[in-house]
Amino acid sequence: MSIVRVLTWNIHGTFGRNPRFDLARVVELIDRWDPQIVALQEVDSRRDGGIDPFAYLQRELVYPYNAGQEFVKALREQGGQRLLDRAFRHPPRTTAAVLDPSRYLAGDPPPRTVALPAQKYALETTFGAEDLIALTGEDGLARSWLGGRIGVGPRGLELRLVARRAASVASALEDVLPAAAAVRFRGQLVCVRIARTKASGHAFSCR
Repeated sequence: MSIVRVLTWNIHGTFGRNPRFDLARVVELIDRWDPQIVALQEVDSRRDGGIDPFAYLQRELVYPYNAGQEFVKALREQGGQRLLDRAFRHPPRTTAAVLDPSRYLAGDPPPRTVALPAQKYALETTFGAEDLIALTGEDGLARSWLGGRIGVGPRGLELRLVARRAASVASALEDVLPAAAAVRFRGQLVCVRIARTKASGHAFSCR
């Protein structure tokens, strides 16, 4: 007898006990339960800024299947099963290499090292090409991404990205982030801060 795992969840506008708009946490918990069918309620009850929660959740939940399929197709077209077998032995380093197979075929360079401002972070992790696209809705930015890191600390949220087209990335982020977000770029570096308080948002520089 086959078993189908079904998850139904009222996510209350993606706000948890900690009152912040936490789409990434929703995706993380769905992935942890690994259901075949997902039914979510109140997805859009308290939308934040310009982020479309429907588009974000749909992309993040189906990304491994859609992007993975295109990646496999590209490798087979270039080198057949032999190249695909090599990819299983040496998986892509980043989501950028999955979204842009030419990057993987060119040697799959490691991501650039990105440092956040010095402070104690409650959460700190990488911010990949797929995260950037899911947030902005602009697939073309995958080729621009070179490295990224995000953290949540006492002063608020800090994001640092290295990108070939930093001005375009900064503009795309400004379009979807809340009005309180400060976005700057300098050379190939893009910096974002969403401050907890007005005081912590002062003297924001991109470095």
